Amino acid sequence: MGNPQGKIDENRISWLAGFLDGEGCFDLQHQYQKHLRRESWRPRIRVSSTDIPTLDRVTEILDRLSVAYHVSWRYPTKAKWSKSWAVETTGFKRAQEYLTRITPYLFTKRAQAERLIDFINSRMSGKANGHDPYTDAEVSLIMAIRSAVSGKGPSVKHPDMVLSSKPSQTHTLAQPD
Repeated sequence: MGNPQGKIDENRISWLAGFLDGEGCFDLQHQYQKHLRRESWRPRIRVSSTDIPTLDRVTEILDRLSVAYHVSWRYPTKAKWSKSWAVETTGFKRAQEYLTRITPYLFTKRAQAERLIDFINSRMSGKANGHDPYTDAEVSLIMAIRSAVSGKGPSVKHPDMVLSSKPSQTHTLAQPD
């Protein structure tokens, strides 16, 4: 991880983009910062499978792109299931770097990736390191990203998406009482 193994050709980047189009997820990881009493969302790019040679190829490409990642394993609880892996990149700068490299090659999930890029750019646009309350546009992006991943529109089934208004037309995502 982190040590590039040389140049990478477009074929490998487009292969990764194709794999992400079919098996990947571009979403936001929810965090509740208890000491600050606020919710936050950070970008996450995740792909999973059971095939070990595919894992090797994904990590080799990410290494060559100098994109940081974490590999986790899931072990089956039922005999008919297979052991699986997941490769995940989280955080604003890491996700921005990753998305900059692969988005031009995406097809199916390009709109999801572009929404995630818009959210990243908005939060990193020189505001107090992304700690400012969410703007109306950012709340809309959060809802659109979450809706695209779940396949459902925004609903009351997500109690953590209760919006509390601020005078400056910004929002803080807060837990309901």
